[in-house]
Amino acid sequence: MKINKAALRSAPIQVSLLGSVIVGAIGLAVVSLLFREIFFEKYVRETFAPTPPNLSQRAEALLLSPLPETTEPLNAAEIDELYAVWIQNEKFDPQGQIAAQLFSVDSEHTFERSCRTLVVGNRGQRMRALQLLSFANFIEHPTEVRRLVAYARQKAERRREDDLVTKANELLARLPQGKTP
Repeated sequence: MKINKAALRSAPIQVSLLGSVIVGAIGLAVVSLLFREIFFEKYVRETFAPTPPNLSQRAEALLLSPLPETTEPLNAAEIDELYAVWIQNEKFDPQGQIAAQLFSVDSEHTFERSCRTLVVGNRGQRMRALQLLSFANFIEHPTEVRRLVAYARQKAERRREDDLVTKANELLARLPQGKTP
């Protein structure tokens, strides 16, 4: 059957073309949802630059219990680098001394970085971001902490990541009551 221009303009052909486009779009959407981790998420992850050697010396100096009086305050670049080291290394700063300093020096920036990690970080990075939030000052920043932890809990529930849900629930239970975002 040869299709001419008049046949393409007929209502039955137009409806069938429109229907096939809609079915194709729905099929493509379903495939992209089912295989999003394979096709998309590996390209969206948060990446961190390698740690400069002088930063590890600076971090060790910050871990000394009474900080020496000659210790200079952290600058913005060091905060970013220490955050990257903290998120990447599970054995780094288990007592949270540097994490607490990140929040005390520049809490707004540290909350923003934690939010970014909770959105695009991998599972391990999101767990470390929740651990980092556990060292934030709950009295000064209950709203920010509650907002980020609630988001992390909701995302973990959708992805069926039970360990993250448990950690988020523990943090939410530790937050002072009566302060909601």
